[in-house]
Amino acid sequence: MTTDMSGEVPRPAPSAASSTPGGAPHGHERPIEPIDSTPITFAQHVDGAWLSWSVVEVDARAVPGALGARCLIFTRPDCIRRVWNYPANWRTLDGAALAALSWRR
Repeated sequence: MTTDMSGEVPRPAPSAASSTPGGAPHGHERPIEPIDSTPITFAQHVDGAWLSWSVVEVDARAVPGALGARCLIFTRPDCIRRVWNYPANWRTLDGAALAALSWRR
């Protein structure tokens, strides 16, 4: 996987012509690398309370209006956030960095 100078994983915008129905790539296109679907959990302290989060990278090629082939999904019982632009090393970030990342688009 290659990254640009900022460490961000380039995520090209999807194209209706770039995949078959259901998101499978055409034979001439390179498939995306396998995704480690093991969620990472972290806690965030907000206003005197600890919030428990889970974050996982998912294949977003079948998501209508997707901004890339993959995204991160941050969840807790009362909130879901989707992040399209994130560093390739997101799994190595600490809880504070993941909490900050959850606010990106």
